[in-house]
Amino acid sequence: MRDIRRSPQRRIGPALVLPVVALLANFLFPSSASATVRFVKWDKPHAGSRANVAAIDLSAHKVVWQAAPGKSVNFVVETQTGILVGTDEGTLVLLNPADGAVVWKTVVDKAEVTRFYGDTEEGFFVSSGDERFWLVDHGGKVVMRCADQCFEPRR
Repeated sequence: MRDIRRSPQRRIGPALVLPVVALLANFLFPSSASATVRFVKWDKPHAGSRANVAAIDLSAHKVVWQAAPGKSVNFVVETQTGILVGTDEGTLVLLNPADGAVVWKTVVDKAEVTRFYGDTEEGFFVSSGDERFWLVDHGGKVVMRCADQCFEPRR
């Protein structure tokens, strides 16, 4: 005959319970870190301003932050590096997506920066309409200008 003995029962201690509860809570109640935030140019007609950029949390239905990186904003684009803004003053501005703080601001030309064409390995490709184009690296340095011809700016 076989000797069947009860194996000792194992108890789950608090060291294991807390991580399991935390994992379940994160799964069942996602935090605001997963919130959908969109970055927009926000003209405020009653305030007379075309300078506003805002981060809007769509899940919480609220404005996270606002910034005014130029007198008149033409575009706002979320990139891998941050929030890129083109202005009428000929500046390209990179904002921190977490708080709207200016990471860098560079003057590309006297012309308006009105269009964004892409975020490439080389940098941001932007233009003033169909006449002038610039390539600005991810650190804010203008590395190429195109008017009648493309060239590397003088240092």
